[in-house]
Amino acid sequence: MSVMPIYLYGNPILKKKAKLVKEINDEKVKIIMDMLETMKVANGMGLAANQVGLTDAIIVIDLSGVDEKNDESLAIEKEHKEKPFIFVNPKIIDSWEERSMDEGCLSLPDLRAEIVRPEFIKINYRDGNFEEQNLEVGGLLARVVQHEYDHLNGILFHERINKLKFDKTELVKLKKQINSIKRGEIEADYPIIVA
Repeated sequence: MSVMPIYLYGNPILKKKAKLVKEINDEKVKIIMDMLETMKVANGMGLAANQVGLTDAIIVIDLSGVDEKNDESLAIEKEHKEKPFIFVNPKIIDSWEERSMDEGCLSLPDLRAEIVRPEFIKINYRDGNFEEQNLEVGGLLARVVQHEYDHLNGILFHERINKLKFDKTELVKLKKQINSIKRGEIEADYPIIVA
């Protein structure tokens, strides 16, 4: 396994819509393993293929390192922490209820914001063996799936910020922070590629 550089906001690959994967072969297995390793090194919970410069519709998620002790909102069902999730060609087919929660992104280091998303989702996907699956989930796993699913559709989380909840000073600060990431004026604890 090898660590891949993560593309930062401003790079055109992050705005491209992912292409469906036709099969899982040795090359795709290596990509998935490298994505899992990259996510772990970057201390992330999820990673979409376009964040590492690929156009495949692949998401990896690993919640095993999440510390729930000090934050009830991070409660995760035990089976969702036991092994990483691999979502190939995911499609969210239903969602319900809404909840606001703090989010961040490996492609926008150090940027955090409250985002409203559905609390529960139903997703159709192919697993690492390319077998079709349907899964209904809520809480943090649903949140991470939606965040990464957005990536596959060329949407970054800051585009979902409700700007009406910010005063003018906060919006200016947010815009400056986003622009400094785009210009590469940022440090990260993992390999990065700027625009």
